[in-house]
Amino acid sequence: MPTTLSREPYVPAGNIEPSVLARFIVDDFTVAWDAMCECSKEPGVGGNFMFARQAFAYLELAARTASRSSDRLTRFAQYLADRDRRYFTELPSDVPIPRSSEFRLPSLPSVRPERQLLAALFDISRHGLAHIYQQTPVDLIDEKQWMTTFTGAGPGLLMRDAGSAQRRSQHLSFRVGPVEGRVYLVVCPDVLLADLHWAARLAPIFSQYLAPDYLARPRRRSKKSEPRIPAQRSPYAFSSAELVQTLADHGHQRLPWPETTA
Repeated sequence: MPTTLSREPYVPAGNIEPSVLARFIVDDFTVAWDAMCECSKEPGVGGNFMFARQAFAYLELAARTASRSSDRLTRFAQYLADRDRRYFTELPSDVPIPRSSEFRLPSLPSVRPERQLLAALFDISRHGLAHIYQQTPVDLIDEKQWMTTFTGAGPGLLMRDAGSAQRRSQHLSFRVGPVEGRVYLVVCPDVLLADLHWAARLAPIFSQYLAPDYLARPRRRSKKSEPRIPAQRSPYAFSSAELVQTLADHGHQRLPWPETTA
């Protein structure tokens, strides 16, 4: 992975700068969270999974962006540890981590990345939430299970207080089921996002000099100087004209392009 920063990060056409994406996640989370805290009339609805998915999306965006610079990734981990060192608790054995060719999660140098709690949280929570809207239960070697459980929005729990000591009283605590012996690690999405956002700003990750490897079909090269993959190799093997004609032929309304004001 490159360790030097380019002052012209490559943001492929059709993509948004990482700092803007990070702001979207935080702003959407904050407005929706506070609205549910103040307006929701359903006591059993706290948006637990929805907000957890947003928080882990922020973690992945930050990690993918910071992975472009080993120095920024190290600083991100250090600041996150300053906020709560338990994110990097050493586990008894290795857990799955992202391929280093794609990105790396923040980790502390004193413990192997494969044994740090944050890696397990990402694997158990992020993937399950992104695919089927629930965390993934993990089978342990004693035939018991480990899984995360999320808190949600509630009356008075506004985002401005998410970093307080009172709000983190449950965060990263755990429970053990009295019958089945299942271990539940409690994750408070508001506290998690507040911690990640705080560490990312101090690192700083979302500057104008860093950009992640964006996702694309077909997969693009990471630099402007590298040859572009021919469009003929795209899994979407049709032209824009063919696409427009197909949509029109099947009843999709073509809307006028919105006018912009100076």
